[in-house]
Amino acid sequence: RATVVLHDAAGLTVAESAWIMQSTVRRADYEIERYVQYALPLLFVFMVAALDRRLVRARTLVVAVVLGAVVVVPLRAVTNRGEERALLGLQHRAHELLGTSPGVSVALTALLVGGLLLAALALAARGRGRSGTALIATAAVATFGVLAVQQQLAWRFQVDVARASRSGFPRDIQWVDHTAKTPLARFVVTSNSGRSQVTEFFNRRITSVYLPDRRIIGTLVRGKTCTWTASTSGVLDFNPGCGAPPTRFLLDDDWGKATFYAQRVLRNEPGSGRIVEIPPPGRPRLMAIMYIPCGPPIADVDLAKVRITAPVPHCISPYVAGQFWLDAPATLVLRFRGGATAQRLSGPDQKIHPIPARTVTTLRFPVAAGQSESIVTLGWAGPPPESPGLIGAQLEAPGSIVDLVY
Repeated sequence: RATVVLHDAAGLTVAESAWIMQSTVRRADYEIERYVQYALPLLFVFMVAALDRRLVRARTLVVAVVLGAVVVVPLRAVTNRGEERALLGLQHRAHELLGTSPGVSVALTALLVGGLLLAALALAARGRGRSGTALIATAAVATFGVLAVQQQLAWRFQVDVARASRSGFPRDIQWVDHTAKTPLARFVVTSNSGRSQVTEFFNRRITSVYLPDRRIIGTLVRGKTCTWTASTSGVLDFNPGCGAPPTRFLLDDDWGKATFYAQRVLRNEPGSGRIVEIPPPGRPRLMAIMYIPCGPPIADVDLAKVRITAPVPHCISPYVAGQFWLDAPATLVLRFRGGATAQRLSGPDQKIHPIPARTVTTLRFPVAAGQSESIVTLGWAGPPPESPGLIGAQLEAPGSIVDLVY
Protein backbone atom coordinates (compact mmCIF):
# COMPACT_ATOMS: atom_id res chain seq x y z
CA ARG A 1 0.00 0.00 0.00
CA ALA A 2 2.82 2.42 0.83
CA THR A 3 4.38 1.78 -2.58
CA VAL A 4 1.08 2.52 -4.28
CA VAL A 5 0.80 5.79 -2.37
CA LEU A 6 4.35 6.73 -3.38
CA HIS A 7 3.57 5.82 -6.99
CA ASP A 8 0.45 7.99 -7.05
CA ALA A 9 2.13 10.89 -5.23
CA ALA A 10 5.15 10.80 -7.58
CA GLY A 11 2.87 10.68 -10.62
CA LEU A 12 0.82 13.60 -9.30
CA THR A 13 3.95 15.67 -8.64
CA VAL A 14 5.30 14.95 -12.12
CA ALA A 15 1.96 15.96 -13.64
CA GLU A 16 1.94 19.14 -11.56
CA SER A 17 5.47 20.02 -12.65
CA ALA A 18 4.49 19.44 -16.30
CA TRP A 19 1.43 21.67 -15.88
CA ILE A 20 3.51 24.46 -14.33
CA MET A 21 6.05 24.20 -17.14
CA GLN A 22 3.34 24.34 -19.79
CA SER A 23 1.46 27.24 -18.24
CA THR A 24 4.38 29.47 -17.16
CA VAL A 25 6.97 28.89 -19.89
CA ARG A 26 4.58 28.63 -22.80
CA ARG A 27 6.32 31.29 -24.86
CA ALA A 28 9.89 30.42 -23.90
CA ASP A 29 12.25 28.21 -25.88
CA TYR A 30 13.73 26.63 -22.76
CA GLU A 31 12.67 24.65 -19.70
CA ILE A 32 12.97 25.67 -16.05
CA GLU A 33 14.55 22.75 -14.26
CA ARG A 34 13.67 23.85 -10.75
CA TYR A 35 10.01 23.13 -11.51
CA VAL A 36 10.94 19.53 -12.27
CA GLN A 37 13.05 19.25 -9.11
CA TYR A 38 9.92 19.23 -6.95
CA ALA A 39 9.10 15.78 -8.31
CA LEU A 40 12.55 14.25 -7.84
CA PRO A 41 12.52 13.44 -4.08
CA LEU A 42 9.30 11.40 -4.37
CA LEU A 43 10.57 9.70 -7.53
CA PHE A 44 13.80 8.67 -5.79
CA VAL A 45 11.91 7.28 -2.79
CA PHE A 46 9.51 5.41 -5.09
CA MET A 47 12.45 4.00 -7.05
CA VAL A 48 14.10 2.67 -3.87
CA ALA A 49 10.83 1.16 -2.61
CA ALA A 50 10.07 -0.48 -5.97
CA LEU A 51 13.54 -1.97 -6.24
CA ASP A 52 13.52 -3.19 -2.65
CA ARG A 53 10.21 -4.97 -3.15
CA ARG A 54 11.26 -6.44 -6.52
CA LEU A 55 8.39 -4.65 -8.28
CA VAL A 56 10.57 -3.87 -11.30
CA ARG A 57 10.55 -6.49 -14.08
CA ALA A 58 13.20 -6.73 -16.77
CA ARG A 59 10.73 -6.48 -19.64
CA THR A 60 9.06 -3.43 -18.12
CA LEU A 61 12.44 -1.77 -17.55
CA VAL A 62 13.54 -2.45 -21.14
CA VAL A 63 10.38 -0.90 -22.54
CA ALA A 64 10.65 2.14 -20.25
CA VAL A 65 14.35 2.74 -21.04
CA VAL A 66 13.91 2.35 -24.81
CA LEU A 67 10.84 4.60 -24.89
CA GLY A 68 12.60 7.20 -22.75
CA ALA A 69 15.67 7.16 -25.01
CA VAL A 70 13.52 7.54 -28.13
CA VAL A 71 11.55 10.42 -26.61
CA VAL A 72 14.66 12.49 -25.77
CA VAL A 73 16.44 12.03 -29.12
CA PRO A 74 14.78 15.16 -30.65
CA LEU A 75 15.97 17.35 -27.75
CA ARG A 76 17.53 20.58 -28.96
CA ALA A 77 20.61 22.19 -27.50
CA VAL A 78 20.30 24.11 -24.24
CA THR A 79 19.34 27.73 -24.89
CA ASN A 80 19.25 29.02 -21.31
CA ARG A 81 22.19 27.73 -19.34
CA GLY A 82 20.99 29.47 -16.21
CA GLU A 83 17.78 27.44 -16.13
CA GLU A 84 18.90 24.17 -17.77
CA ARG A 85 22.16 23.42 -16.01
CA ALA A 86 21.55 19.70 -15.44
CA LEU A 87 20.77 19.14 -19.12
CA LEU A 88 23.76 21.27 -20.06
CA GLY A 89 26.09 19.04 -18.02
CA LEU A 90 25.01 15.88 -19.82
CA GLN A 91 24.92 17.37 -23.30
CA HIS A 92 28.21 19.23 -23.01
CA ARG A 93 30.26 16.35 -21.61
CA ALA A 94 28.86 13.71 -23.98
CA HIS A 95 29.43 15.99 -26.94
CA GLU A 96 33.05 16.57 -25.85
CA LEU A 97 33.68 12.81 -25.64
CA LEU A 98 31.59 11.46 -28.50
CA GLY A 99 30.61 14.42 -30.64
CA THR A 100 26.94 13.43 -30.35
CA SER A 101 23.96 15.75 -30.72
CA PRO A 102 22.17 17.03 -27.60
CA GLY A 103 19.28 14.56 -27.82
CA VAL A 104 21.50 11.57 -28.61
CA SER A 105 23.74 12.48 -25.66
CA VAL A 106 20.80 12.29 -23.23
CA ALA A 107 19.48 9.12 -24.90
CA LEU A 108 22.85 7.40 -24.49
CA THR A 109 22.87 8.37 -20.82
CA ALA A 110 19.41 6.82 -20.37
CA LEU A 111 20.52 3.62 -22.12
CA LEU A 112 23.66 3.40 -19.99
CA VAL A 113 21.77 3.78 -16.72
CA GLY A 114 19.08 1.36 -17.88
CA GLY A 115 21.70 -1.16 -18.94
CA LEU A 116 23.29 -1.08 -15.48
CA LEU A 117 19.91 -1.73 -13.85
CA LEU A 118 19.18 -4.59 -16.27
CA ALA A 119 22.51 -6.17 -15.42
CA ALA A 120 21.70 -5.91 -11.72
CA LEU A 121 18.27 -7.45 -12.34
CA ALA A 122 19.88 -10.33 -14.24
CA LEU A 123 22.29 -11.01 -11.37
CA ALA A 124 19.44 -10.93 -8.87
CA ALA A 125 17.40 -13.35 -11.00
CA ARG A 126 20.27 -15.84 -10.99
CA GLY A 127 20.30 -15.87 -7.23
CA ARG A 128 23.48 -13.83 -6.80
CA GLY A 129 21.51 -11.09 -5.05
CA ARG A 130 19.19 -12.29 -2.34
CA SER A 131 17.50 -8.92 -1.76
CA GLY A 132 16.91 -5.62 -3.45
CA THR A 133 20.06 -4.21 -1.90
CA ALA A 134 22.14 -4.84 -5.02
CA LEU A 135 19.52 -3.19 -7.20
CA ILE A 136 19.30 -0.18 -4.92
CA ALA A 137 23.08 0.13 -4.79
CA THR A 138 23.29 -0.05 -8.59
CA ALA A 139 20.59 2.60 -9.00
CA ALA A 140 22.31 4.83 -6.40
CA VAL A 141 25.71 4.53 -8.09
CA ALA A 142 24.21 5.24 -11.52
CA THR A 143 22.25 8.22 -10.19
CA PHE A 144 25.30 9.57 -8.40
CA GLY A 145 27.34 9.23 -11.59
CA VAL A 146 24.81 11.21 -13.62
CA LEU A 147 24.55 13.92 -10.95
CA ALA A 148 28.36 14.11 -10.69
CA VAL A 149 28.71 14.68 -14.43
CA GLN A 150 26.00 17.33 -14.32
CA GLN A 151 27.50 19.13 -11.34
CA GLN A 152 31.02 19.02 -12.74
CA LEU A 153 29.95 21.58 -15.34
CA ALA A 154 26.94 23.16 -13.62
CA TRP A 155 28.89 24.05 -10.49
CA ARG A 156 31.71 25.59 -12.50
CA PHE A 157 29.11 27.55 -14.43
CA GLN A 158 27.55 28.76 -11.16
CA VAL A 159 30.95 29.83 -9.83
CA ASP A 160 31.63 31.75 -13.05
CA VAL A 161 28.22 33.43 -12.85
CA ALA A 162 28.89 34.44 -9.24
CA ARG A 163 32.34 35.79 -10.07
CA ALA A 164 31.05 37.71 -13.08
CA SER A 165 28.24 39.17 -10.98
CA ARG A 166 30.59 40.10 -8.14
CA SER A 167 32.91 41.90 -10.56
CA GLY A 168 30.17 44.47 -11.11
CA PHE A 169 30.47 45.72 -7.53
CA PRO A 170 33.24 47.57 -5.67
CA ARG A 171 35.63 45.64 -3.46
CA ASP A 172 33.76 46.98 -0.43
CA ILE A 173 30.21 45.80 -1.13
CA GLN A 174 28.97 47.74 1.93
CA TRP A 175 30.43 50.97 0.66
CA VAL A 176 27.15 52.87 1.14
CA ASP A 177 26.85 51.98 4.85
CA HIS A 178 30.54 52.71 5.40
CA THR A 179 30.13 56.17 3.87
CA ALA A 180 26.70 57.36 5.02
CA LYS A 181 26.17 57.16 8.78
CA THR A 182 22.51 58.15 8.50
CA PRO A 183 19.65 56.79 6.31
CA LEU A 184 19.56 57.81 2.66
CA ALA A 185 17.35 57.33 -0.39
CA ARG A 186 18.05 55.80 -3.79
CA PHE A 187 17.25 58.29 -6.55
CA VAL A 188 16.21 56.53 -9.76
CA VAL A 189 16.10 58.39 -13.08
CA THR A 190 15.72 55.89 -15.92
CA SER A 191 16.47 52.34 -14.77
CA ASN A 192 16.63 49.89 -11.89
CA SER A 193 19.36 47.32 -12.45
CA GLY A 194 19.66 43.98 -10.72
CA ARG A 195 22.88 45.28 -9.15
CA SER A 196 20.85 47.94 -7.32
CA GLN A 197 18.87 45.26 -5.50
CA VAL A 198 22.10 43.62 -4.34
CA THR A 199 23.42 46.98 -3.16
CA GLU A 200 20.23 47.51 -1.14
CA PHE A 201 20.54 44.06 0.42
CA PHE A 202 24.08 44.65 1.71
CA ASN A 203 23.56 48.28 2.78
CA ARG A 204 20.97 48.89 5.49
CA ARG A 205 21.32 52.67 5.30
CA ILE A 206 19.26 52.65 2.09
CA THR A 207 15.78 53.06 3.54
CA SER A 208 13.73 54.37 0.61
CA VAL A 209 13.61 54.42 -3.18
CA TYR A 210 12.40 57.42 -5.18
CA LEU A 211 11.18 56.81 -8.74
CA PRO A 212 10.14 59.26 -11.46
CA ASP A 213 6.45 59.47 -12.28
CA ARG A 214 7.01 57.60 -15.52
CA ARG A 215 7.97 54.10 -16.55
CA ILE A 216 11.55 52.98 -15.96
CA ILE A 217 13.51 50.11 -17.50
CA GLY A 218 15.13 47.21 -15.72
CA THR A 219 14.01 44.97 -12.88
CA LEU A 220 10.98 45.52 -10.68
CA VAL A 221 11.65 47.66 -7.61
CA ARG A 222 10.69 45.61 -4.56
CA GLY A 223 8.94 47.09 -1.53
CA LYS A 224 7.60 50.56 -0.93
CA THR A 225 8.56 53.29 -3.37
CA CYS A 226 7.99 57.03 -3.55
CA THR A 227 7.72 59.27 -6.60
CA TRP A 228 9.44 62.48 -7.55
CA THR A 229 8.76 65.19 -10.11
CA ALA A 230 10.76 68.29 -11.05
CA SER A 231 9.33 71.76 -11.50
CA THR A 232 10.41 74.06 -14.33
CA SER A 233 13.12 75.42 -12.01
CA GLY A 234 14.35 71.93 -11.05
CA VAL A 235 12.90 71.86 -7.54
CA LEU A 236 11.88 68.32 -6.61
CA ASP A 237 8.42 67.49 -5.41
CA PHE A 238 8.12 64.22 -3.49
CA ASN A 239 5.15 62.05 -2.67
CA PRO A 240 3.82 63.57 0.59
CA GLY A 241 3.05 60.12 1.97
CA CYS A 242 6.77 59.40 2.19
CA GLY A 243 7.53 61.91 4.93
CA ALA A 244 10.09 64.68 4.98
CA PRO A 245 12.14 65.20 1.81
CA PRO A 246 15.45 63.31 1.96
CA THR A 247 18.72 65.19 2.08
CA ARG A 248 21.06 62.30 1.23
CA PHE A 249 20.84 60.31 -1.98
CA LEU A 250 22.47 57.28 -3.53
CA LEU A 251 22.74 57.94 -7.28
CA ASP A 252 23.35 54.52 -8.85
CA ASP A 253 21.36 54.72 -12.08
CA ASP A 254 23.54 53.26 -14.84
CA TRP A 255 22.15 55.44 -17.64
CA GLY A 256 20.65 58.48 -15.89
CA LYS A 257 23.05 60.73 -13.95
CA ALA A 258 21.52 63.41 -11.71
CA THR A 259 23.34 66.46 -10.34
CA PHE A 260 21.86 68.78 -7.66
CA TYR A 261 22.49 72.35 -6.73
CA ALA A 262 24.58 72.79 -3.56
CA GLN A 263 25.29 69.07 -3.40
CA ARG A 264 28.24 67.77 -1.43
CA VAL A 265 29.70 64.58 -2.87
CA LEU A 266 30.39 62.18 -0.01
CA ARG A 267 31.77 59.42 -2.20
CA ASN A 268 32.24 58.52 -5.84
CA GLU A 269 32.47 54.80 -6.54
CA PRO A 270 33.39 54.33 -10.23
CA GLY A 271 30.95 52.03 -11.99
CA SER A 272 28.65 51.86 -8.96
CA GLY A 273 27.39 55.33 -8.19
CA ARG A 274 27.70 58.44 -6.09
CA ILE A 275 26.49 59.47 -2.63
CA VAL A 276 25.55 63.13 -2.25
CA GLU A 277 24.22 65.31 0.54
CA ILE A 278 22.03 68.36 -0.01
CA PRO A 279 22.18 70.76 2.94
CA PRO A 280 18.83 71.87 4.38
CA PRO A 281 16.66 73.88 4.49
CA GLY A 282 14.54 73.73 1.38
CA ARG A 283 13.85 71.02 -1.15
CA PRO A 284 16.57 69.45 -3.30
CA ARG A 285 16.89 71.15 -6.66
CA LEU A 286 18.16 69.53 -9.85
CA MET A 287 20.85 71.21 -11.89
CA ALA A 288 21.12 68.56 -14.63
CA ILE A 289 20.35 65.02 -15.63
CA MET A 290 22.60 63.36 -18.18
CA TYR A 291 21.30 60.40 -20.16
CA ILE A 292 24.26 58.37 -21.36
CA PRO A 293 24.27 55.54 -23.94
CA CYS A 294 26.37 52.94 -22.11
CA GLY A 295 26.56 51.71 -18.55
CA PRO A 296 29.71 50.60 -16.72
CA PRO A 297 31.73 47.66 -18.07
CA ILE A 298 30.60 44.45 -16.40
CA ALA A 299 31.85 40.91 -16.94
CA ASP A 300 29.44 38.25 -18.15
CA VAL A 301 29.45 34.54 -18.91
CA ASP A 302 29.94 33.30 -22.47
CA LEU A 303 27.04 30.86 -22.72
CA ALA A 304 28.49 29.07 -25.74
CA LYS A 305 31.92 28.42 -24.21
CA VAL A 306 30.75 28.50 -20.57
CA ARG A 307 33.41 30.91 -19.34
CA ILE A 308 33.69 34.46 -18.02
CA THR A 309 34.04 37.18 -20.66
CA ALA A 310 35.96 40.43 -20.42
CA PRO A 311 33.96 43.36 -18.96
CA VAL A 312 31.95 45.14 -21.65
CA PRO A 313 29.65 48.18 -21.26
CA HIS A 314 25.97 47.55 -21.93
CA CYS A 315 24.63 50.18 -24.33
CA ILE A 316 20.93 50.95 -24.71
CA SER A 317 20.73 54.17 -26.71
CA PRO A 318 22.38 55.98 -29.66
CA TYR A 319 22.09 59.32 -27.86
CA VAL A 320 23.78 61.47 -25.25
CA ALA A 321 21.13 63.79 -23.84
CA GLY A 322 20.96 66.32 -21.05
CA GLN A 323 18.19 68.10 -19.17
CA PHE A 324 19.17 71.34 -17.48
CA TRP A 325 17.69 73.77 -14.96
CA LEU A 326 20.22 76.61 -14.97
CA ASP A 327 20.27 80.01 -13.30
CA ALA A 328 22.71 81.33 -15.92
CA PRO A 329 24.02 80.26 -19.32
CA ALA A 330 26.74 77.59 -19.27
CA THR A 331 28.69 75.29 -21.60
CA LEU A 332 28.25 71.55 -21.88
CA VAL A 333 31.63 69.90 -22.45
CA LEU A 334 31.62 66.33 -23.76
CA ARG A 335 34.71 64.17 -24.22
CA PHE A 336 34.77 61.07 -26.41
CA ARG A 337 37.51 58.52 -26.87
CA GLY A 338 37.56 57.32 -30.47
CA GLY A 339 37.03 53.69 -31.40
CA ALA A 340 38.62 51.46 -33.99
CA THR A 341 37.42 53.61 -36.89
CA ALA A 342 36.54 57.25 -37.39
CA GLN A 343 32.90 58.12 -36.64
CA ARG A 344 30.62 61.15 -36.58
CA LEU A 345 27.86 62.57 -34.40
CA SER A 346 25.21 65.24 -34.71
CA GLY A 347 25.28 67.86 -31.96
CA PRO A 348 22.54 70.06 -30.50
CA ASP A 349 23.96 72.83 -32.70
CA GLN A 350 22.68 70.83 -35.71
CA LYS A 351 26.24 70.31 -36.98
CA ILE A 352 28.10 67.12 -37.81
CA HIS A 353 31.20 66.59 -35.66
CA PRO A 354 33.92 64.04 -36.51
CA ILE A 355 35.22 61.63 -33.87
CA PRO A 356 38.67 60.45 -35.04
CA ALA A 357 39.79 56.93 -34.21
CA ARG A 358 41.88 56.23 -31.10
CA THR A 359 42.03 59.85 -29.93
CA VAL A 360 40.14 61.96 -27.38
CA THR A 361 37.82 64.57 -28.87
CA THR A 362 36.35 67.42 -26.81
CA LEU A 363 33.13 69.07 -27.94
CA ARG A 364 31.54 72.20 -26.45
CA PHE A 365 27.89 73.18 -26.72
CA PRO A 366 26.19 76.24 -25.21
CA VAL A 367 23.32 75.69 -22.76
CA ALA A 368 20.80 78.46 -22.17
CA ALA A 369 19.56 79.62 -18.79
CA GLY A 370 16.30 78.15 -17.52
CA GLN A 371 14.91 74.73 -18.34
CA SER A 372 16.37 73.24 -21.52
CA GLU A 373 17.65 70.05 -23.08
CA SER A 374 20.51 69.11 -25.37
CA ILE A 375 20.55 65.98 -27.52
CA VAL A 376 23.57 64.50 -29.27
CA THR A 377 22.82 61.81 -31.87
CA LEU A 378 25.59 59.27 -32.20
CA GLY A 379 26.51 57.92 -35.62
CA TRP A 380 27.46 54.48 -34.31
CA ALA A 381 26.10 51.61 -32.27
CA GLY A 382 27.93 49.29 -29.95
CA PRO A 383 30.16 49.56 -26.89
CA PRO A 384 33.70 50.84 -26.61
CA PRO A 385 36.53 50.25 -27.29
CA GLU A 386 35.52 49.17 -30.81
CA SER A 387 33.11 52.12 -30.96
CA PRO A 388 33.72 55.59 -29.51
CA GLY A 389 32.85 56.01 -25.84
CA LEU A 390 31.77 58.95 -23.71
CA ILE A 391 34.49 59.46 -21.08
CA GLY A 392 33.44 62.78 -19.57
CA ALA A 393 30.69 65.38 -19.35
CA GLN A 394 31.03 68.68 -17.56
CA LEU A 395 29.05 71.85 -17.15
CA GLU A 396 31.26 74.93 -17.29
CA ALA A 397 30.21 78.35 -16.06
CA PRO A 398 32.24 81.35 -14.90
CA GLY A 399 34.03 80.25 -11.76
CA SER A 400 32.73 76.66 -11.69
CA ILE A 401 33.14 73.26 -13.38
CA VAL A 402 30.65 70.51 -12.48
CA ASP A 403 31.17 66.85 -13.40
CA LEU A 404 27.91 65.41 -14.71
CA VAL A 405 28.80 61.73 -15.18
CA TYR A 406 30.27 59.39 -12.60
